Amino acid sequence: MARTNVAVEAILRIAGIRPQFLEAVDRLRETLESLKIGPGGGGYGKAYRICDIWQRRFELALRSEIPEWNGLAAFRCITDFVLTDELLRELLGDQAEELLGQAGEEGLSDKGTSQDDELEHGETSREPAKETQDDCPQELTDQKLCQLAFRQFFLEGRELYSGKLFALAEIQNWFLERLNDCEQTLGGQAGNILWLWNCIGMTPRAYVPYLTSRLTEMHDRAPGLGDVRVLQFKDGRGELRRLEELTQEAGVRKSGGEMTAAPSGGSFVAVRSGRRLIYQIPGFRVLGHGADNAVPWTKVRFSFPGEGGASYEIERKADDSTWPSIPLFCECWIDESTANRYAPS
Repeated sequence: MARTNVAVEAILRIAGIRPQFLEAVDRLRETLESLKIGPGGGGYGKAYRICDIWQRRFELALRSEIPEWNGLAAFRCITDFVLTDELLRELLGDQAEELLGQAGEEGLSDKGTSQDDELEHGETSREPAKETQDDCPQELTDQKLCQLAFRQFFLEGRELYSGKLFALAEIQNWFLERLNDCEQTLGGQAGNILWLWNCIGMTPRAYVPYLTSRLTEMHDRAPGLGDVRVLQFKDGRGELRRLEELTQEAGVRKSGGEMTAAPSGGSFVAVRSGRRLIYQIPGFRVLGHGADNAVPWTKVRFSFPGEGGASYEIERKADDSTWPSIPLFCECWIDESTANRYAPS
């Protein structure tokens, strides 16, 4: 039997679960009040106490002895591109000095109260941030909106869609042109799951629908990641192999045996004072490696082993460079013999 090999408090603090905890409280409060349990605003205290019990049970489980166990983490592979100060200055333009100067390490204080205070009073006593206007839209299309989002999130302390925005139109192109100038890390839930499981003594196994070269090369920058065994399917059979052995397997297989670059999700991240503002690129697309090549398929067809006949085909729009979000635990390839049909199965 083993125990966690790092401090539980450090796990919870670094994971940044506080905003998610309060969001869960608000959702539960709304449900309780809709059921006439604690109407008139009184449901917050009850909701907080329930969520606090759940949280304490989770922390107790982390501190307890745990058996030797394995776990399979299945996730969509997303690369986080962390923006450097130089790129942030370019992104924020004429407001860069003001915004970065106020959002430095000492530029944002914790506006929240302690968990014990909130539990005792049954509601939060946090003072609202000084807000000058409504939240900026979640979809950012130009520099002015990026400036506004940065100000509201880092300087005013707003949650702003839990810090997750979408980069579209000209601002999306700006990000994509600069991705190789960013520091790359394993993003999405992948990094969180694998890191947490390693902390609590679990032997992690991983599965990604698309195996990208960015992921197979990540172990060079993240010691220990190369030892993670990844589940891959080929010719209808699954096999677990160490990530560092899969460099030559990265990509999507063509029926002729060649490989083409695989797509992934991508996000650009601004970090200040322990907070992360995420600019997401919607959809799955080839980022960087092979990104200048045309999408090498025209239609998508899903099938199942033993299924008779052809299933319904979905044709890709000519101006669409994204790939389908394929189901978990399937094999996919490009069938060059049938008009470049892309066929996950």
